[in-house]
Amino acid sequence: MTPPNQFGRCNSFGWFSVVCQAECIMATSTESRVAKAVPVFSWSSATRWSSQPKPVAILIAGLTLFGFGDWLLIESRFGNSPWSVFAGGIDKHINIGIGTVTVVTSAVVLLLWIPLRQRPGLGTVANAIIIGSVVELLDRNIGAVNNFVGRCAMLVGGLVSVGIGGALYLSTQLGPGPRDGLMTSIGKRFHRPIAHVRLAIEVTVLMLGWALGGRLGVGTFVFAFAIGHVLAFFVGLLHRLDRGDAPSNIAV
Repeated sequence: MTPPNQFGRCNSFGWFSVVCQAECIMATSTESRVAKAVPVFSWSSATRWSSQPKPVAILIAGLTLFGFGDWLLIESRFGNSPWSVFAGGIDKHINIGIGTVTVVTSAVVLLLWIPLRQRPGLGTVANAIIIGSVVELLDRNIGAVNNFVGRCAMLVGGLVSVGIGGALYLSTQLGPGPRDGLMTSIGKRFHRPIAHVRLAIEVTVLMLGWALGGRLGVGTFVFAFAIGHVLAFFVGLLHRLDRGDAPSNIAV
């Protein structure tokens, strides 16, 4: 499990220190508030490979919403999330579609799990396939929005959609996504704080994506500062709806 305080990982990176701070906020919010204390829901799976219809349906719905939100953030053109910056940078050179790059990247990350002995689940496989596929489908079939107000709405809508989708996906407890599993398994294998591992991976991915020509902008920082709080809010809201008046153990 992740430690509650992760701000100590923000060391000096010169001109890149602002990005590090943004990534620290995002990781602290999502890992400390969500990964550490996701409640058990009435539909949560007891095993990572459950085929029960309800958690599987919620998993698929959540990942579809997550992919839709990721596409909205990309199409807002205010700057992508770190992994989308990376995928966008690669796509500029091989031109196979950012969604396809995301799926391939997830598959490569999953291969890195093997020497680290990380156990996948149904949610792991679904995460690797569905999010990128949704982004690719929408990217190929829906045109760009050029109106500034429309782009702002896409940025906000993307954050909300990722928050709702992430909350639904996490609530099933069917296994971590490829990147989350990589981070936690590296920390466990090499006895390093997960905060340091996440910082190294996220900053490396973002720098590589930027160097390859990926879109880095104000949306990257909005996502970094806001997504943890949005995700925590929707996890808590789902918990309250599922348990009635039972208090959520997610602090928003």
